[in-house]
Amino acid sequence: MKQKRKGLIALLSAMAIITVSVFAGCDMPKSVEQLVCNHEYVESIVTVEATCTKKGQSEKTCTLCGKVKTTMLEKYPHAELQLPEIPPTCTEHGYTSGSICATCGETLRYPEEIPLLGHVYVNNICAHCGEQGFFENESNFGDLDDGEWTKNY
Repeated sequence: MKQKRKGLIALLSAMAIITVSVFAGCDMPKSVEQLVCNHEYVESIVTVEATCTKKGQSEKTCTLCGKVKTTMLEKYPHAELQLPEIPPTCTEHGYTSGSICATCGETLRYPEEIPLLGHVYVNNICAHCGEQGFFENESNFGDLDDGEWTKNY
């Protein structure tokens, strides 16, 4: 009678643990051993590498009962790579510095356009780039007595 009673208590205990596991949102144990196992997990193994765009995953297995425990790994931060500023010229727009992720290529900070400078002629030579102007002598400037004029594109 005592043997039947112990068996009945063990069965009821197992059912109670299963019921608690189900209502607590736990995984169902695969065997009775997993119900009473004092899990001893081996070192985690990364099964999916985390990157800067997606989470990863690692698993560890109990050496006693074989239960696998899965853990999500957080995404890494982006590896920011600074883009150099491109200064404007007389004929081309420039850009402020920006940044991208060196790992995935995502733009983290967009460069902004800097307006072109345009030629500024002083005595028929551009003050920015040194380009020779269109006029052969200063008499073609008309009434400008300071010798400066600007040509925009």
